[in-house]
Amino acid sequence: IVYCGAVGFGANGAYAKKPAYDDLIQGLAGLPSLQHRACGVASFVPLNLADRVVGMAFANAIMAALLHRARTGEGQAVEVPMFETMTEFVLSEHLWGRTFVPPLEGMGAVRMFDRKPTRTLDGYVCHWLASDAQYARFVDALGCPQMKDDERFARRDRRIRNIAAFQDFVAGEFARRTTAECVGLCEKADVPAMPMHSHETLMDDPHLRDVGFFRTIEHPSEGAIVSMKVPSSWSKSAPDN
Repeated sequence: IVYCGAVGFGANGAYAKKPAYDDLIQGLAGLPSLQHRACGVASFVPLNLADRVVGMAFANAIMAALLHRARTGEGQAVEVPMFETMTEFVLSEHLWGRTFVPPLEGMGAVRMFDRKPTRTLDGYVCHWLASDAQYARFVDALGCPQMKDDERFARRDRRIRNIAAFQDFVAGEFARRTTAECVGLCEKADVPAMPMHSHETLMDDPHLRDVGFFRTIEHPSEGAIVSMKVPSSWSKSAPDN
């Protein structure tokens, strides 16, 4: 038998008998603190993130145990605690300088706190410059070749350390252009970029339309409802949804 317990806290810890809900676990794992550092307000991520992340960890733990059973014939007991799982999820990036002994610097992945969509004339663009070569092509595409000599931004590590100033520079350039123009400039420079969706525009996304993501189905008691397909695909065992 494979038995998996989804619990709030590990059985051997001080919180073992305490209740666990998404808000509590987000708070304990430091997510509101990250929000406060990023935007000045301590707030929960506006979806049941802990419930869902831990749910996926729960499913993966069961699959790992089933694989072990298929290989060895052994069952086992597995425990997946919400608090510990979300702490690992958050600190996998934000342990940062505390990874090293002694610490090299404080906690918190620097770039994460100033990353944000960039406003355009008619919306927002999400883009990411991963390399110095992309940066050079990007400023050329913007018509700002002189920025290649700006010591604050010329290297990736410096762009990260000066991310707020870099965002200000890009914001000034994008504010004069439409979203489509900005995405086009990024694509010209081979810089990954996409327009930012609202919940409403997401419903009309051309890619989601192409893959048949949204469907209208007849519910036996509620009538016509909008449903989403399972996002994964299988060559042999596709689920019936």
